[in-house]
Amino acid sequence: MSFLKKLIGRSSEPEAEVDNEPVDYRRARRDGTYKVVTVTYPTGYVRKGVAVDISDTGVRVRFFQRGELPSRVELKIDGQSGKRTADVVWQETHDAGFKFVG
Repeated sequence: MSFLKKLIGRSSEPEAEVDNEPVDYRRARRDGTYKVVTVTYPTGYVRKGVAVDISDTGVRVRFFQRGELPSRVELKIDGQSGKRTADVVWQETHDAGFKFVG
């Protein structure tokens, strides 16, 4: 509530309502999971992590150690056949979001 409204009981401008809900840009529903993911860099370097949620279009992986990811990697997710090419969409300290390519 504005100071003016408190002081005289009204304001010259209507107060805007603020929507604090985060915007979700995901294209598919994600399901929680806990599967080991092997991430292979274009250089051949291999890194392990855990998929914490997955969808038809992407996956969020939590890593045990920090490290910069290249823009494109190959992912092998336990319980799924074959490898999937993925682009790194975002990266934080220990988590990264990947979008499956093709």
